[in-house]
Amino acid sequence: MATGRITDTWHLKDKRTRSKRYGIGKRWQAVWTNGHGQEEKRSFELKDAGKAWIDQKTAANLRDPRGLKPDILFSEYFTEWRANQLHQRENSLSSLDSHTKNWIVPAFKGMAMQEIGRPEIQAAVTSWDAGGNAASTIELMYTYLRGIMSDAVFDKRIEETPCVRIRLPELVRVKVRPLTVEQVQRIHSHMEGPWKSGLMLAAASSMRPGEWRGLTVDNVDIKRGVIRVNQQVATRLVSTPKLGPLKTPYSYREVSLGPAAVEVLRPLMGSPGELGLLFHHEGTILTASRAASEWDRVRKVLPWMGSGWHQIRHYSASRLIAGGASPVAVADRLGHKDATVTLKTYAHLWPDDSEKMALMSDVGDLLAGGLTATVPPQAA
Repeated sequence: MATGRITDTWHLKDKRTRSKRYGIGKRWQAVWTNGHGQEEKRSFELKDAGKAWIDQKTAANLRDPRGLKPDILFSEYFTEWRANQLHQRENSLSSLDSHTKNWIVPAFKGMAMQEIGRPEIQAAVTSWDAGGNAASTIELMYTYLRGIMSDAVFDKRIEETPCVRIRLPELVRVKVRPLTVEQVQRIHSHMEGPWKSGLMLAAASSMRPGEWRGLTVDNVDIKRGVIRVNQQVATRLVSTPKLGPLKTPYSYREVSLGPAAVEVLRPLMGSPGELGLLFHHEGTILTASRAASEWDRVRKVLPWMGSGWHQIRHYSASRLIAGGASPVAVADRLGHKDATVTLKTYAHLWPDDSEKMALMSDVGDLLAGGLTATVPPQAA
């Protein structure tokens, strides 16, 4: 229950004995408790001013005991929320818009924000699963929904988030099976135009597809054989070429290239396209849809290629691992946050050290020094 009270801070409870605070600061302290154990205090010169403040809080509580803004439909709040997502990258917004339009907003059609509880959230997730979405897709959509509801709490649309202890479909991670050298050679032989040299750089540098497609002349030190990875393609339209920030703060890095990879880039340095791009089609930007179209074209001939250009990044990572690079070194080259992220994807590609450790810890050196092993006597 919400309550309010006025305290005379200059006198003790007998109203005659002066307190230690007598004559210091404002005399009257108004205390308002909102019914959920949370207190709000304010000091006043006059007792009547304190009473007026409590009366104001009481009236507001009668209108809405939770102190929330007027309830609105989920679809209406989502429109407000979406307009404030200025920090999101274009590709992220494209994914967000697709999933919210097709699945998230329809799941709460006609429902007001304050009507949505944990059962409604669980029902939405269950419907996404029944709709044939992959577990990873449902996890992504739930992440979006959880963010929406968390912001709604701060926006005073709901008292607390209903996204608590929601059961998601089990996410089964499929182990990466990287392409072989021979397979990448065959893919390269079927590629056309800028995609041939793009595939070579991707295989040599471990760069993400959007990163190497967004590589510009000014970010290549051809003499040192070093690439500065600090931008990526950030547009879906050829007509509006744009480069933008990388996926995460850890993606910004320098990548060293071998001599053969440097020679792949050297002739491209003299004929950049718009924005100074090394990889382009007749001067125009290579968008994600263009990249997907080229990959799908070749995949019709080589169906074992896998689902997209990220396969070349996996191939590159596998070559580093096979060459003896540590998880930390591979993480740094791939632009991962740390080795833990790298190991989640590639741990199974590192060689098993069991046999090596057995040899390391063998006792041959002890026996060579004159120590002998004894056999316990047999029982009579």
